[in-house]
Parts: sequence; structure tokens; C-alpha cells
Amino acid sequence: MNKNISDNLKYFSEAPKGVKFWEGKKYEFNLALSVIIELQGEKCVQKIEKRQDEIINQLKNTKIIDNPYSIKKSGLYKYPPKNLHFTLINFLKCKFDNKDKLTEFKNLLKYTNYEEIQENIIGIIKHKQIRRIKTDLRWIYSGDNEGIDSFSLQAFPHPVLIKKLNEINKEAEKKTYEFPCNAVGIKAYPKDTKSAFTMNILRFMRKDKSSESIEYAIKDDGKKAIDIVKTINIKDNRKPLKSLTIKKLCLVESDPFLREHEIIKTFNLINKFYKN
Repeated sequence: MNKNISDNLKYFSEAPKGVKFWEGKKYEFNLALSVIIELQGEKCVQKIEKRQDEIINQLKNTKIIDNPYSIKKSGLYKYPPKNLHFTLINFLKCKFDNKDKLTEFKNLLKYTNYEEIQENIIGIIKHKQIRRIKTDLRWIYSGDNEGIDSFSLQAFPHPVLIKKLNEINKEAEKKTYEFPCNAVGIKAYPKDTKSAFTMNILRFMRKDKSSESIEYAIKDDGKKAIDIVKTINIKDNRKPLKSLTIKKLCLVESDPFLREHEIIKTFNLINKFYKN
């Protein structure tokens, strides 16, 4: 366990203060550098699926959602194996009120410098010569002061990767700032050390066109969810869910769920590791 994790152990492993529905917009355009779990090995996917089921089996009043774009009853969206991922850098992020506006935006991309931005980012990442990264997947993220809107595993890659991501983001910003879209940057936290990333595996989502409260939708499963996180985090203090070797990174154009996505470029990382 590296020093950044051990110094912030309570922060990473504490229980959430409550649960809430995700309030984000479904229709997004993201250009991101991501770790797609399916590309790293089958065993890791199986471990995560087992944790998903461990949580779901205890929430008897909560509906499991298969399609985040068509929700007939509020509940938990279960990320399919092929969509499990965590984002390292969001280079571009645009949000839209509906699918038509997203489609219109995509059609206009050919009239912008978007292709040049992609090529620039690919060149920057290749130049960094990133090695394979070992990281633990452990603890459910406790969220902000209002609680969690998802069950999210945390990943803790080597500090050298954080340094290289900072360099990539800084260099990429020279091109992305010209684009009419929000450039979010590195998706790590806490803000001071940027030592952890989150991977959503289950997400609380409200029924389409509904304003119902989460307390009404899932009854006492809200309190039960907090207890589940407490139990999991105590267990993960002893041993991580999985030690993952990141072998590939992907430049991806996607929605917020990686459900509708295109891999622009896959980067096979150098078969060496950074020293601890």
C-alpha cells in the first residue's frame, strides 16, 4: 500500500452519509483516456461481477435496471461486463438535453478541429512510453457530503502514472481549449494528491420523467446500502477485491456509461513495471 493511500486510509474506506439518485445527463459526448476492464483480463471482470451480485442480493426492494436510456421503474443500473471501466482523463465533455441534440453535435464535428485534437492526443500519449501498471481495486467510494449515487470501486495506480497523466493533460489542453466543449481534466481525487480513480459498477437511477424520492423508490434499502458499504470496506481493509495489472489504455469517444462508444485508439503499455 503506497503512502498516499495509507495516509488517507480513513478517507478512502469511510462509509457514505446516505444514498441519492444520479442527477447527471444521459446524453453526453466524452473524449476520454480510459481503462476498459474487459481488455485487462477475464478474472478481473469475474471478481467485479461477483461484487455486483453481492450488493444486489441484499437489496430486496430495489429494481435492477438493464438499460439506462429506458427506465420504467427506479432502481440500480447494473453495468454489464463490457462496459466496466474507469476514466483517467476527460479531454472533452459536452452535455445535451436529448439524443437529437447529441446527434446534431456529432454531425458538426467534421467542420471543427476535432480530428486534429485526436491526433494530437494520440501523439502525446505515445511519446510518454507508459509502462504496465499494477493497481488494487478496493473499497466502495463514500461519495460527497450528500452521499453516494452509485456503488463505485476505487483504483490506486502507481504515482508515476499520475505524474504522466498530469503531463498528458497539460499538453493536450493546448489544443482542447480551442474546442467549444468543457475539458474536465484528470478524474482523480483527492484534489491534493490525485491518488485514486472510481469505477461505477452499480448506479441509482430514477424512473424516466419521474420526480420521486429515493426513499420512496427503494424503501429501507437506502439504509441497507450504507451498511453494505461499511461491511465491504472493512473486508477490503484486509485484502483488496482484486490486484489488477493495467495492460492497455484506450482513447474512447463515449456516453457516460460506455454503453455507446467507439475506441479511437488502443495503447498497449510497455511490458515493464515502475519500481515501488
